[in-house]
This record gives sequence, structure tokens and C-alpha cells, in this order.
Amino acid sequence: MVTRQQINQAIMDVEDMHPLRDRAFIEHIIPILKPFTRCFKRKPDFKHSLRQSILSEMKIKMPKSENQLFEDPFLILGYGLNAYFDMMISMAMFCLMVTLFMLPVYNGYAFNDEKGLQNESKYPINQFSIGNLGGSNIFCAQKRVGTGSFAMSCPNGQFTINETSVHLGLMSMDIPQKIFCKEDAIWESNSKTDIAECTDNIDKDALYKRVKDNCDLKKTCSISTKGLLNAGVSSEVASQCGDEAFVYV
Repeated sequence: MVTRQQINQAIMDVEDMHPLRDRAFIEHIIPILKPFTRCFKRKPDFKHSLRQSILSEMKIKMPKSENQLFEDPFLILGYGLNAYFDMMISMAMFCLMVTLFMLPVYNGYAFNDEKGLQNESKYPINQFSIGNLGGSNIFCAQKRVGTGSFAMSCPNGQFTINETSVHLGLMSMDIPQKIFCKEDAIWESNSKTDIAECTDNIDKDALYKRVKDNCDLKKTCSISTKGLLNAGVSSEVASQCGDEAFVYV
């Protein structure tokens, strides 16, 4: 048979093993909920109130540590656990501040004119990444003038044509390797002595207009390669820069 003394001892053991059982409430565990506890009135802690009454009758001031334990019961568990909680709160506040500072950046990623990830999966989430700003690839292609047309296709996205980003011209048929896309690169590898400078004998503005009108903001396009040479060029230039020459873009 269990005696009254054994019952009291069991209660004391439970209190020793679980010191927060009657002290910690939801607002202590989740501090952000503390303002909502004002909506309802919780019964005062009997032991704490009794201690206050006795000390008041004895005209003894309540120790400051007692009030601190009542406000923050986790202090009972010692420095280590409270230091951990403080560190976690600091980390949470740091992440919150970083998020607030990054909101304008996320807004810029999501609501830009490019929308580079618009056709990709999970766009509602991916739109807030830097990939949504899009990107650029270098496109370089050559086509023989005699074919009459120059079909082009952008590997990713669409062409963006402007005067600073586009290099175009005409390569002589006498250039051994027709792999160039800039005039400077052609003459770094070849001599101007016996090879005509075809680009100087075409209307570059007209060629640029063809590319701009047909290819700007498009994924695929085609331009005409006919009638590129200026009128009145020499027969030597006409032979080297005619149908067997190559347009480069």
C-alpha cells in the first residue's frame, strides 16, 4: 500500500525531473505569441503567489531572480540552453533582416522585361531567381552570297540587335578559312595585299537594316544576301566579293 509520504515524494521527484511542467507556457516557447496572451487571463501561479504573500507579510522584498524566473522559466535550465535560444533568436532576426533587404532584389528578378525563365517549369518560384534576368550567347555564322538568303537561329532565347552588339560584313572568296565574324580578326590571319576588303565595298547600313528588321527579338529569321555590293566597284573587287564571297554576322 502506498503511503501519503511516498505520494508526496513522487510528486517532488516529478517536479525535480520536469521543473518547467507548471512554469512554461506557449508564450515562453514561442515568444512571438506573447501579445496574444493578453486576450485571455491565466490563473496566477499558486506557489509564486503564495511566496509573494508570505514575503510581503514578513516585509521582505521579493528577490529579483525570482521575478526573472517567473518571466522566463527557461533560466532554471542553466546558461547553455538559454545561450542556444539567444543564438537561434539572433539567427532568426538576421535571416528576417536579410529577407527584408532582398525583397526589392527579388522584385527586380520577377518583374523585369526579359523574363528569361518564363517558359521553364516551376516559373512561379523560379521567377524570383537571378536566372529570370536572362542571359546572352555569342552567335557567329557565315553564308555564301550566292545562296540568296541567310537563315539564322538563336540557340537560346531570341536575337537582340543593336549597333554595338552586332558585327557584320563580307569576306572575300580568296580567304582560305571562312570562319570569321569580325573584320579585325580576318586581317589578323590574312594579308590585304592580294585579298579585297569586301566589307569596305558594301552598304553596311543596308545590311544592318536587313538584320534589324528581320531578326530583332526573334528566335529564327532569314535575310537576303542579294545586292550587297556598292555600284561601280572594280572588276577585281566584284570577282572576289561576288556570289562566292561569304556574309558574316
